[in-house]
Amino acid sequence: MRFAGHETFPIRTGWLSKGLRLLGRAGGGAFDRPDLADELGVGRNMAKSIRFWLDVLGLAGRRGKGDPLEPTPLGKLVCDRDPYFQHTATWWVLHVNLVTHRDVAVAWRWFFNDFAPERFDRLTCSEELVAALERQGQRLPSRETVAREVACLLQSYATPVPAEQEDPEDAADCPLRQLGLLSCHRDTGAYDRRFAARWVPPELLGYVLARRSGAGHGGTVELPFADSLVAAEGPGRVLGLNAEGLAALVSRAAEALGPEQVRFFLLGGERMIAVANRSPGAWLASYYDRVGV
Repeated sequence: MRFAGHETFPIRTGWLSKGLRLLGRAGGGAFDRPDLADELGVGRNMAKSIRFWLDVLGLAGRRGKGDPLEPTPLGKLVCDRDPYFQHTATWWVLHVNLVTHRDVAVAWRWFFNDFAPERFDRLTCSEELVAALERQGQRLPSRETVAREVACLLQSYATPVPAEQEDPEDAADCPLRQLGLLSCHRDTGAYDRRFAARWVPPELLGYVLARRSGAGHGGTVELPFADSLVAAEGPGRVLGLNAEGLAALVSRAAEALGPEQVRFFLLGGERMIAVANRSPGAWLASYYDRVGV
């Protein structure tokens, strides 16, 4: 269990594309050199944060301990099809990777899969995370470390209410805010996390289920609609969808991709979802193909 590899920095606009370009230009060894910050044009702690985010989001990794960082198949796909991270689908995929990571992004996985309150403050969130780790018998970091972890998580996703006047030159806001999963009331400090009907690219339904099941060998993945709404790492929890929103996503995916890829069906009176058993990367590539990038 690892905390704080992000150096307290949420992802910033341009960081990931800058990191992938450096990998392509100079190889993974550049990320282990003492002049990494100069290569990336950022501060030393920010450079460490970029390296962390490339790893935990599944864009880069090491084959073995001591090996250089290198792009993963996902990193190569994104670098080829969406090198400047302009598509919301790319950010949804990175969000899914982050909140289903089992080893490093502990707070992120817990918050989006297990944390129940829809309105809360930062202190409550930190205390609930500590309690969850204690129930699991985990070795606890300091409460200050947990508080910093929660602060980074909330800063990554929360859009301020009322909205702040945006500066087009400011790249400090985390692009994950565009997903609309969390808001913060500036007058009270309260956070709202709503499960709702929201627009999500149809391929993300398949991506989430493939990521959850380790799918990719043909056939179909089938699961009850009710389970997919509430199960950990399922589309309802991970994508922040209520029943209406998930039903709309399944219907939209069936229409856009065809019933051989996604469909509803009844089994013993229970509504089921069937999704083609493809790899996560194949689902993202399918999105890029559909929109023509």
